[in-house]
Amino acid sequence: TIAVIRDNIIRASFLCATGSPSYPEVFIKRYKPGGGLRDSLKYLLLPSKAAAEWRSLRYFEAKGIPCPRPLAFSEKRSRGLLCDSCLITQSLAPALPLHEYLRGGSVAAAQKRRIIETLAQLVATLHGHNIYYRDLHAGNILVRAAADGNAELFCVDLHRALALPVLFEWMAVNDLAQLCNSLPAARTDGIRF
Repeated sequence: TIAVIRDNIIRASFLCATGSPSYPEVFIKRYKPGGGLRDSLKYLLLPSKAAAEWRSLRYFEAKGIPCPRPLAFSEKRSRGLLCDSCLITQSLAPALPLHEYLRGGSVAAAQKRRIIETLAQLVATLHGHNIYYRDLHAGNILVRAAADGNAELFCVDLHRALALPVLFEWMAVNDLAQLCNSLPAARTDGIRF
C-alpha cells in the first residue's frame, strides 16, 4: 500500500509498505521539476535535491547523528538537464514533527524538558561536526517514542545541509534562531534551550 503524505508543487512524499522484514515501510520523496530556466541551469552545476540529501544522510549516518537510513536515490536527466529526482529512506513512522509533538498537550513538563535537553545535545553535535543545517526548524526534527518511554529525535529534510571545514558563529546562530523561532514552547523553555 502507498499513502500520500504530502503533494505540492515542490515535492510529493509517500509511505510505502514493502513486505520486507528489514524495512517493512519506506519513505519516498519525489522532487518535482520546476523553477524554469534558472533551476534547469542550476542543476547542470549542482546535484539534485535528492542527491544532496542522499549525501547529507550518508554523512549524518557516518557521524552517528540520528536520521532516517538512506536506501536509494535516482535522477532522471535529459541532455544534462534535471527532469526528476527521487529519494527513498527508512520510514520513521509513527514519528511526528517536533512542533506537532510538543503542541499535542499530552507531553508532561519533565518529558518536555528531556526533549529540549536532547534537542540541545543534537544541535551541539551538529555544530560540533561543523554542519550548517540551513533549514533547522521544528518541522525538520522528528520525534518518535522510544521503548524506554523517552523520545528519539531525528534530523530530516537535509538537502540544504552542509558539512564545512569551519562553522562560523553566524551560521550556528542562524540555525539556532530558526529553531527557537519555530518552537511552540513557553518563554521559559526557549530560554532554557
